[in-house]
Amino acid sequence: NLMSAFFGALTISFLFLIIRKILALINKKQLESNRLIYNLSAFSSSLILAFTLIFWSQSIVAEVYTLNTFFVALILYFLLIWREKVEKQEFKTADKLLLFTIFIFGLSLTNHQMMILLSPVFLIYVIWIYPKVFKDYKLILSALFLVFLGLSVYLYLPIRAAQDPAFNWGNPQDIRGFKSQLLREQYNDLNLDSAKIFDKNKLPFVALFFKDISIQFTIPACFIIFLGFLLHYLRDKKTYFLLLGIFVCNSLLIILIRSSVSSPINDFYFRVYYLPAYFVLIAWAGVCFQFLIKILFKFVNNISKVVKTSIKLLLVLIILLLPFSFLINNWEDSDRDDFWFVNDWARAVLESMDQDSYLMLNNDQPAFDSMIFSLFYIQAVENVRLDVKLVNLAGIRGMFYSPFGTELDDFFEWDDITRKDRLAKFMWDYVEDESIYLLHPLGKSDEIDLVTRSNGIAYKIYENIDEILKTRPLILVRRD
Repeated sequence: NLMSAFFGALTISFLFLIIRKILALINKKQLESNRLIYNLSAFSSSLILAFTLIFWSQSIVAEVYTLNTFFVALILYFLLIWREKVEKQEFKTADKLLLFTIFIFGLSLTNHQMMILLSPVFLIYVIWIYPKVFKDYKLILSALFLVFLGLSVYLYLPIRAAQDPAFNWGNPQDIRGFKSQLLREQYNDLNLDSAKIFDKNKLPFVALFFKDISIQFTIPACFIIFLGFLLHYLRDKKTYFLLLGIFVCNSLLIILIRSSVSSPINDFYFRVYYLPAYFVLIAWAGVCFQFLIKILFKFVNNISKVVKTSIKLLLVLIILLLPFSFLINNWEDSDRDDFWFVNDWARAVLESMDQDSYLMLNNDQPAFDSMIFSLFYIQAVENVRLDVKLVNLAGIRGMFYSPFGTELDDFFEWDDITRKDRLAKFMWDYVEDESIYLLHPLGKSDEIDLVTRSNGIAYKIYENIDEILKTRPLILVRRD
């Protein structure tokens, strides 16, 4: 959680620097005279992103998305500096900056593979700024080496997995597991099937995305963002199209290639993929703030000094207070100071089970990540019920103990009900005397004869109804 907060804070810091850079590029002739306006616009805009619901929520949980957005911010910032060096014809320094940026891009892919969607945007921007870059073969070879150097972090996975760690997600010590990690096969959330990319049923996803923008930033802020969007296009087209490319690739392109169906749960999860797009929107808000402040400052220059100073101070105060309105409005939803539900749930699940039992975890649960990691935390950190074996079904070859066999190779071809029933049967045949528990009931298909009965929080598997009656007889109450 602390690392998410750390990279969230760094992202906001770099957003401040990026907005300042963009404003400096837009207003080159007025750089010194407007430095206060630039700082004020960048400061207020950056904090607005910090206190939006989605960014705040990802900054207080152990997830990858603030680090992903930080990488986007870092690459964007260095590309803007690189452009400055190219325009000043400081080519040696520019080449070093570009190579470092390329290394950061390769490294970013080891955090989240969706960064690959931004590669065409960065490439087009580099060619646009300096077309001769592709005539430097030494630079190209160095760039390829640095991309692979950044990607080399992936080599840690099979090395560590071969040591049989307690926490071994996807078991990447063999080629199949390693390939599954690289291509996100266990998530099964994206596809490049052209028949599905241009599916008209994806139009609601677009509507939901723009609706979420209005929720995150409010309707008035959306008008400010749109005005900044237009102003940026008129003032500096190169950085405008760079930001626009990042926005489109981290929102509409993701929607086009996503394979999951629309549902409240899926739409909620996909919001975090759009964080770099929200980052860009706030950059445009900064452009608009700068424009509005300049216009109002010019307007009050012709009135008395006392009134002019008072109006300027009031305007500065309003701009500074805008992000704090987001802070106040979103505090209650984001505050986790006394939130123990997940911890209490995990402890209760483990404590409800028989000695030396197995708990099968299916990844169709609405809060699967919170469930599996909270259960692991309770066991590994608080040493609660270490006798219970957790069987992770996210991609079959999972962490802790994994019942992987050749008869499960076509796992992803089954529907959800078939998966649950066949895997329950597989575990039943594999385990001899220990109890097996699920977090969902069986008995929804004709695949198996096994049945389940709830203990109030988990479902224990029995061979048939008679076995349930032997161990826990049903009590029927007649009511007249």
